[in-house]
Amino acid sequence: MRGGQLGPAPENETAHAVACGNETISGPAWREANRGHVSHAQLKVMSAIEACRTAALGGYVARCENEKCAHTVIAYCSCGNRHCPKCQGSQAFAWMAERKSELLQVPLHKRGDSPSM
Repeated sequence: MRGGQLGPAPENETAHAVACGNETISGPAWREANRGHVSHAQLKVMSAIEACRTAALGGYVARCENEKCAHTVIAYCSCGNRHCPKCQGSQAFAWMAERKSELLQVPLHKRGDSPSM
């Protein structure tokens, strides 16, 4: 299903936090207040995160085939943007784990003084 047929995003989604902001300023109002200070690329990322896992990107409805149950689950499509914490968070953690495995296992030694010039 596409469009607004699926309903709004749950309040615990990242998209809801970006779109609605906090008590003082919301996503659209923030963009208007910071016009000229935010790049086009940054605005595209913000828009992608706002739409992530909402009806704006469409979704799927899964319903139990048992007529007595008829349990329904709605799953919204994700944006796939590399900056989105929901879409790329697990990949970022996997990348960090790979980099951590490449580190040398040596103790850290800090000096309290700086070299003289």
